[in-house]
Amino acid sequence: MCKINFNESCPVCGRKLMVPIEFLGLEVQCSHCKGFFRARDEGARSRRVWEMRSTLNERADELVLRYRGSRTDR
Repeated sequence: MCKINFNESCPVCGRKLMVPIEFLGLEVQCSHCKGFFRARDEGARSRRVWEMRSTLNERADELVLRYRGSRTDR
């Protein structure tokens, strides 16, 4: 059976770790510094932030166009 891992940086020492996917969401211990942290997929967080940023940029563009349109009506 092939184990699936994801990369995560230890928030205590910063070392990159390979965390088994079955530990996702659980408290784990860094094999280097022995610090404890909750295992989270950094890649998934980055994708959500990027998607949210894109949505915010689209909304900002929409508001700027609406503002410009209201200024020309005067």
